Amino acid sequence: MMIKMITVKTEIKTDRDIFYHDDRVKKIVSTLLTDNTRIRCEIMRLINFAYKSDMFDKRIVNLGVMYSKNTMHNHLLWNCYYPHLYNIYRDPMVDNLRGAVLEKYVYELLLLKYRERNNLSINCKVYINEVNCGGSVDAFYYSHLDEFGETYECKMNPDHLDHKDITILLNIYRYSESKIKPCIATFQNTEAIDVRLRDLKYFSNNICVYGVNNIQEISSQ
Repeated sequence: MMIKMITVKTEIKTDRDIFYHDDRVKKIVSTLLTDNTRIRCEIMRLINFAYKSDMFDKRIVNLGVMYSKNTMHNHLLWNCYYPHLYNIYRDPMVDNLRGAVLEKYVYELLLLKYRERNNLSINCKVYINEVNCGGSVDAFYYSHLDEFGETYECKMNPDHLDHKDITILLNIYRYSESKIKPCIATFQNTEAIDVRLRDLKYFSNNICVYGVNNIQEISSQ
């Protein structure tokens, strides 16, 4: 019996490269990847909920008060995160930069997991057996050797998740004959995504959801 293999191709988009390559974004992501303290989750929540400079200023001061007695937390907050976040929140492209932090972070977690840059893409369209799966995804991995992959839609605000986003994820899952796992990542709690999926009338158990409390598991599961 001949086993039919699927062909998977990606078309890389470059419209967000300027944000992925931004030094501020790269430095924040680099710190998130190595920070195993409670500050990491606090920073993710801050980036998620603060979308204007005055909101950022208020939240960062509150964090400073909360962790003022811990030397390591203080160092991470004020020396590793604050300078780059401060500049991002003074940039008119703050929304794009915030989103790029989440997308680049997910990409780097996948790179830690698979260590195969050639099979990993960020901001791309996916074609399976020459069929366009419907639009772009934020992060994508597929190994033809193992016939396994993962695709990610990243949402800073779960309310911005719409039918098109879910359709693309599920198209990739179906066209790949369930070989490419559909995933959603956010800097909010996973419950916020679950609520949004229910609002959109999607009750599929096939979609994996990663939020602030479990997003690190992308690199290990």
